Amino acid sequence: MLAAFGVERRMGLRCLVWLGGRLADYKAPLIAPDFDRHVPVGCFPALWTRMARALPPHDLAVLENQPVLLGLAANPFIELGGHEAPDSGYVFALPATWEEFAARNRPETRRMDRSKERRLAEQGALHFRIAATPEEAVCMAEDILERKAGQLRAQGIASIFEEPHYRAAYRALAELAPERRLLEVAELTLDGEFLSGSIAHVWHGRTTLMVHTYENSFAKFSPGRIHLLKLIKTSMEAGVSLYDLSVGYAPYKESFCQTPMPLYNYVAAAKPWGLAAAGAERARFGLKRAIKANDRLMGLLRAARAMLGRK
Repeated sequence: MLAAFGVERRMGLRCLVWLGGRLADYKAPLIAPDFDRHVPVGCFPALWTRMARALPPHDLAVLENQPVLLGLAANPFIELGGHEAPDSGYVFALPATWEEFAARNRPETRRMDRSKERRLAEQGALHFRIAATPEEAVCMAEDILERKAGQLRAQGIASIFEEPHYRAAYRALAELAPERRLLEVAELTLDGEFLSGSIAHVWHGRTTLMVHTYENSFAKFSPGRIHLLKLIKTSMEAGVSLYDLSVGYAPYKESFCQTPMPLYNYVAAAKPWGLAAAGAERARFGLKRAIKANDRLMGLLRAARAMLGRK
């Protein structure tokens, strides 16, 4: 097992955290395929006690957004307990054929999808494409990131897409040669004009949607959903078995994944003086979870963010 930890300062105390911060939707170790043979179910808490003692000095542990599954294997850190995180992950298995996948939706949903794509195609030449060369990937990725940053800015949400160093990281990944490709960059256009774009990470039979944005002026035709359906079909044709819409609720995610994967936060004091801080962290997570579970409160929060974003 490889567990990438760091120690950072929070409230003046040394806090053990997963590396990755706000850049990592899922925070967890890398484990060997036969991990459970070496550490049977139920034995990890005892191992963790020994690990925690061997780690650099820290006053409390705050291990956030831990998925219950690592691929198809159980995440051993879930055995430590904790509380469900405010957000869930939207991961679902892909069947062997497109017909099987389409059958998951109600007939009226399928009819509506076909109708919207047909009506959109009546407006002009509708074209979906995945970047075939590093040059195309870089050009498309930069445009998508700029649009996504603007979309979030309008909602009053600060994002990494505003920061040059993170843009440079995406560019470096997009520039990888085809045989080393990790990113799938795609766009949907109408008469050559942008409708929707996405950047996904593809690795070992799993596609993770990292960035997705669409043009609001065509929202009534659901270009983002049309784009996503084409992405999923392409992934199935490439032999991908798991599709990950990443962390955080959105209505469109529920239409594809009816059973979200819970994430867990583990908060524990490592020293007596970390007890108060651990309690404060649990309260913060609890408040965040309560707000996200309440549509009215979330609506007010989004409205306030958008108002601040316009100032």
